[in-house]
Amino acid sequence: MTRVTDNFLLTLPKTAIEIAGGGDITLARVLLQHCREAAEDSGDPILIEESVQAVQALGSMIDSMVAEVSASNDPELENADSEVTELQALLIQSMEALKHAQWKVAEIGFSAGSERALDLGASSEHMFATVGLLTALSALRKSAVARQTGLAALDEVLRTPEPLAQEPQLSDDTSEFLARQNLYHRAQQASSEGNLQLVDATYTELLKSLQRFPESRDHIVEQISVLINRGILLDSMSRSAEAEECFNDALLLISRLPDEYVTQECRAFVLMNYAVTLSSSGDTDRSDAFAQEAQDIFDHFAPYSADSRRNAVTVRINRAKSYQQAGRSLEADTLYEQALYLLNALPSGERDAAQSDLASISLGRTNSALDQGRLDEAEQLAQQTERYYEQLPEGPERTYKLVGIRQNRALILRRLGQLKDAEDQFKSLQALADQLPDGPPKLEQQALISLNRGENLDAMGRYDEAQYCHQQSNAFYDQLSGLGAELGGISARINYAMTLNAQGRFDDAEHAFCLVDARIAPLPQLAEVREMRFLLRLNRARNFLHLKQLNAAANELDRAAAVLGEFGQEAEFPFEYVDVLVNQGVTAMLARKHTEAREHLSHALRIADQLPESDRSLSHRIVVRLNLISNALAASGVAYVVTMWPRCFELLQSLQGNADAQLPEVATSLMQALIELSDASAIGVSECAERAMMLCDWSLDWLDIVNDPLDEKPAGAGQMATVLGLALGWLCQNKVRLVPALLSNQFGRFAAALRESSNLPSENGAGVASSVRVLRRAIRQIGGELQSLEARAQDLSTPSSTLREAEIHIFDLRARRERTISELRTALRATRAGDEQTDGINIDRLMRATASPSTDHHRAFVVIFRFLMTEASGGDGRTILRPAAGALIVQSVAPEVQVVTLPPLVLDVALHGRATRAWSDVTLSGLSAGFLTGTPSLNGAHVDSHPVIADGEFLRKAVEAGWATIQPYVTPSVENIFFATHHELGHLPWQILNDRAPIRVFHGIQLATQAAERLEETHVIRPPNPDRLLGVLAHSPRHTGAQLDNVHRDTAMGAIPGVYADLLVTREQWRNSSELLLGKEALLQRTPTLVQLSCHGTARTAVTGLEDASTSAYELARAIATRPESGRIEALITVACASAQAGTNAFGEAGGWSVVLHGHADVVLGALFPVDDVLCSLFVLLLHRSWKQCGDLRLALDATRKCLRGGEWANSLEQEIEIYMQWAKALADALTRALAPPAHTVAVMERARDHFEHRKSLYLDDERLRLIAEAFVILG
Repeated sequence: MTRVTDNFLLTLPKTAIEIAGGGDITLARVLLQHCREAAEDSGDPILIEESVQAVQALGSMIDSMVAEVSASNDPELENADSEVTELQALLIQSMEALKHAQWKVAEIGFSAGSERALDLGASSEHMFATVGLLTALSALRKSAVARQTGLAALDEVLRTPEPLAQEPQLSDDTSEFLARQNLYHRAQQASSEGNLQLVDATYTELLKSLQRFPESRDHIVEQISVLINRGILLDSMSRSAEAEECFNDALLLISRLPDEYVTQECRAFVLMNYAVTLSSSGDTDRSDAFAQEAQDIFDHFAPYSADSRRNAVTVRINRAKSYQQAGRSLEADTLYEQALYLLNALPSGERDAAQSDLASISLGRTNSALDQGRLDEAEQLAQQTERYYEQLPEGPERTYKLVGIRQNRALILRRLGQLKDAEDQFKSLQALADQLPDGPPKLEQQALISLNRGENLDAMGRYDEAQYCHQQSNAFYDQLSGLGAELGGISARINYAMTLNAQGRFDDAEHAFCLVDARIAPLPQLAEVREMRFLLRLNRARNFLHLKQLNAAANELDRAAAVLGEFGQEAEFPFEYVDVLVNQGVTAMLARKHTEAREHLSHALRIADQLPESDRSLSHRIVVRLNLISNALAASGVAYVVTMWPRCFELLQSLQGNADAQLPEVATSLMQALIELSDASAIGVSECAERAMMLCDWSLDWLDIVNDPLDEKPAGAGQMATVLGLALGWLCQNKVRLVPALLSNQFGRFAAALRESSNLPSENGAGVASSVRVLRRAIRQIGGELQSLEARAQDLSTPSSTLREAEIHIFDLRARRERTISELRTALRATRAGDEQTDGINIDRLMRATASPSTDHHRAFVVIFRFLMTEASGGDGRTILRPAAGALIVQSVAPEVQVVTLPPLVLDVALHGRATRAWSDVTLSGLSAGFLTGTPSLNGAHVDSHPVIADGEFLRKAVEAGWATIQPYVTPSVENIFFATHHELGHLPWQILNDRAPIRVFHGIQLATQAAERLEETHVIRPPNPDRLLGVLAHSPRHTGAQLDNVHRDTAMGAIPGVYADLLVTREQWRNSSELLLGKEALLQRTPTLVQLSCHGTARTAVTGLEDASTSAYELARAIATRPESGRIEALITVACASAQAGTNAFGEAGGWSVVLHGHADVVLGALFPVDDVLCSLFVLLLHRSWKQCGDLRLALDATRKCLRGGEWANSLEQEIEIYMQWAKALADALTRALAPPAHTVAVMERARDHFEHRKSLYLDDERLRLIAEAFVILG
């Protein structure tokens, strides 16, 4: 048995009874017969029962009508048994169904009439039925059935014995009716093709056709229907005046109809659509009055009419949309709730048919929540709306809706700070938009998607991709016509120019701005055009400031002020006036016109301080004060700065939790001002140090609170790195004992946040970790609501009662944000405390850690970090910030703490893997200019793990150059040195200094301190034995054939067959002391004491399984932590690219394998940079031979490095030949396993033989081998 899912069939019994009630009994009988046959075919018991009940009801109705007619002796009833008369009645009733657009009813009626006419031999009735059937089939788009029907009719005509000329002709009325049906079909076809002009022309023809007939009720109703449809069409074409004429004509025609419920429903339907047009044209009062009247009529007739019930829902949806456009979101919410209630109360069949209304309600609620800043709720509603629309029938209209919904969701995610999730959404959106039918609507969607995606990429710092998106958006807009498209293209061009500015390409940006200026010049003086002109003038002026073209900047700012003057007074656009005045002040300041600058800035301060308190006004107050500080410093007004700085910092603290990307620039400017005050001796060193640490704490907290760690580049991270670099540079010169405290305060923030965001529980419990993201989202949600409410409160048109409510709500939200931030800080501290990452580090603690129980042994701490050096540049008001590497040296035998600056080569190689001299200084054009024109952030300030092509020779030279600077300060009696590396300095192999002094390297001062406090002496990593197995895992992506020829050039997931050679030589060395780990699951289920991974890798992940499944450091740490019986890993050997990198991130801390596994693994051995898989297998073979001989993995690594540097693989030639033979056999077996083509295998084997023959000079001649020799380090 199957259930009938055709909504028409389910409602057909009821339809038949309604038709019978109107007197069309013959058609009703045919419909019920059709229904019963369909029900019996399907076996649906519900439909069978309903059709039987309907037949019984019809029988009773006919009996009643027969009795009435018999009493009146109606002559029509006497001929009721006449089959021809009954056939004609059926055809007339079917034609009426056609007139009322009941296409399926007409199809069934004409089909049955055609069959009966053939049986009766009534050829003219048969032709009439056939034409009617073809019309219905055409309207239903059943082209195949229509074709078969037409062919069958032609065959019948050919078989008819009477000549066609003798057939009765169709009446004029019938011909006109069929002509109109063709027009309806043409309009429908043109609409589906997006040809709105043809649709309008067709509706005009229809109206003319209808007006040629004598006035009748049916013709009036049909004219009203066409007028309504044309009015809706004209409104969509922005021809609102003509649309209003259509609705007025419709209302005039309605006044001629009798006052009955159908007329009232018709009037309500006209008013409902008329209200939509009035709303879009801005006539909100009349719109609301018409909509309310329509709503009252529909509510009155809802108990009796399905149409009224449905329209009662629709009219509320329309009113809610109108309220949203007018900024009355709360009232819109009420209407959406009413519409949802009414929709849910509909009978099941009607509710199923109203799925599009349900989707519309959900979409409206999404937009309303977004308008009110309820971002979390909006995001959830957007997902719900998307599901509703996905359930609707496929077609262009549904696709358009889905594109709009997903674009809304992407924008919501962006406002929530989830930039990476937003980028994923935008990419999927572009693919969906490509499926739309070609035409202007598709181009509009593609242009808008590219525009919004470009802005999101700008926020992520991915400027090259953002440029492409802005150019693509502009190209789409160029294919469109109209003012809206022109403004869209201008917006895209301005964004493109601003992206160039953000990249420091100021000349290119000016060229782009110049093109925009030419494009916008001929446009009319409309409000939206003036807005674009203002944006152009302001941003172009800022770009001129970067180019030091002060006169051009001043000119642009004057033009921006003139545009504002066209808008209105200061009170109407206060923020824009402040922006112009501040930039005018900056321009005057850079021109050394300090009095003029102070006048502009003082005027801006008066406006900013009079604004109602909001995040936006607070931000502007800070901006103005910062520029006043800058101007005062330039004019030697230090005393003014001393009093102004605390107020600026107070304002900045009040904005904690606000995701405004300008705040990190504010923090940078405040830090620079503080340093200048100290240099001018305006404040003491201790006070400056205290303020600097407070500002650094605020900056780190801001990163913690407003950023999702899963984003590729947290907003403002580069600027915050500049803040911390400035602080470290100043502390090194003035308060060195605070350097360890600041470095340790950075540690653990990102790692803890990443762990909970990755849904991996913290070791102190999943509850605390999961609450962090919830709280962070709650802060963003509050920020969104505040932004919406504050905008409403500052709108001069907001009613006073609404304003008071908004102000109360703003006060409550601010208090709630403070409480939530406090809860988030507590949760973050608890998360880091579970990982032993919150203990403060100071000089006294380091001194204690360097003390050894044995008086004959001494230890030292060497802390390597990056900082910023500040330098003046010739008195032009510009300050140079020069990145540098420093070392802090602490030892128990020397009471003084030493800080030294390392040679530039050290930082250069750490950043690039080799000496490049490509990095440049960071220049700040004074405090305010730097802030307002977009301060460049520190180059390399947010370098994450990245595969660069390093050279082992430069790595070695950089480390030796650094050591040459450090060594004079290290007491000769020191026997153990703990190296704590920070920032990019962790990318250097400091352990190669082991031949000068025993060195243990850690990524971060926290780990080094804890290790020194926990262990008395260096821990020996003993080789495996039958009781301490070495687990070996090797995995290469299964690429074969030509792909292997490019294996060394592949930067992604290319095949690396050499990993299987690692596996073979390791198993050969430890036949009874090793075990094979087959994939990720085996690694996580039972982690041995010693583990070796040979695979693709990064600083935080390793590709360890089939289908390239990755294992993250967090997953391995969790697996070990949840199995106490397995204990710690003594050593993790990762023969994988970049697996020993620090994993330095935008938060300025390390997060690599050794950091995450701290507490779970004693040491991690890995490569700092991408390495060659063929030579890696030689390294692994030499490493395990040395480990077996010396009994300590640390010493084995030193011995292996020496072997590769000097080419002495063993103590004798025989042993070297033995090593080569073992290596070559392992390579050959590995290539066979990888299904490498013969040519590739031959090339690899020849290369191995060549390496052996030239092993003595290989270190000097082969860059790949130099990197193998120097890039592997032991951490821990």
